[in-house]
Amino acid sequence: MTSWLAPLRAEVARTWFARSTWTLVTVPAVVAALRIVGGRIGERVEQAQKLAAGAQASAVDAVNGFGPLADGLRAGAAVLALLLLVQGATTFVRDRDSGTLGQWYVAAPRSLVVLARVAGVISWLVPALLALLAVAAALAHGINGLTDIVEEGDVMATANELWVDVAKGVAGVIPGLLTCAVYGITVSSFANSAGGAVGGTLVPFILFDVLRALMPDAAKYVFVTYVPFLGDGSTLSRLTDIARAYSDAVWNAEEFGRAWSIPTAQALVLMLLTIVACRMRPA
Repeated sequence: MTSWLAPLRAEVARTWFARSTWTLVTVPAVVAALRIVGGRIGERVEQAQKLAAGAQASAVDAVNGFGPLADGLRAGAAVLALLLLVQGATTFVRDRDSGTLGQWYVAAPRSLVVLARVAGVISWLVPALLALLAVAAALAHGINGLTDIVEEGDVMATANELWVDVAKGVAGVIPGLLTCAVYGITVSSFANSAGGAVGGTLVPFILFDVLRALMPDAAKYVFVTYVPFLGDGSTLSRLTDIARAYSDAVWNAEEFGRAWSIPTAQALVLMLLTIVACRMRPA
């Protein structure tokens, strides 16, 4: 058991002690903070323009921070997805260029090396998500307040209900984000250079995300659909409406199930492809 766990522990430890990893953990949180602050400035400008035109400014978002919180989470998670793609894409080519990949293949079975790479890349996903949520929530609370949504005296949604919705929105994107890392690792296992690995990862991902509206039925069965990015059919995208208590915004159980099952299944397939690639090619 110890011999199997040693490569996993070593790769996770190497990832956590890398200075670049902790930089990547903070970037999504910073982007979320900028989105919330920028959105608040935009609200103030819009309200000032309405008042100058003699119209009544909307008071809902002005007194509640769950909408801006959802916006911040969505923006930060999109950057996190990009970082996971790039980090995964450089995993194998980096060690192949440095000559350490061969040492790994001698020390452990190649399938275990793949599992260690996956564990190392995704090990910083949890702290990154926690930092993203903590910063976004603290800023949204400080600026707007995370309270019940009340409109014309009626409680549209309680704070407790909205926190449950936030948890659902974040949970729904975890499989998609994990699959981003695995997808990058798979491309990295086939690539011969870092530039080729990053390009081979990002170009198909972004291209599909942009064009998936042209094939909505087929897109439901590709993990990219459930990743918060450009096209964004993720649960965080739906959260931006639910967090504002829009009347037509509700969770779709079938959609939520696909957000978990499809990325998870495709991540397993990608891992098998990576193992095959590692066994076929030399270090």
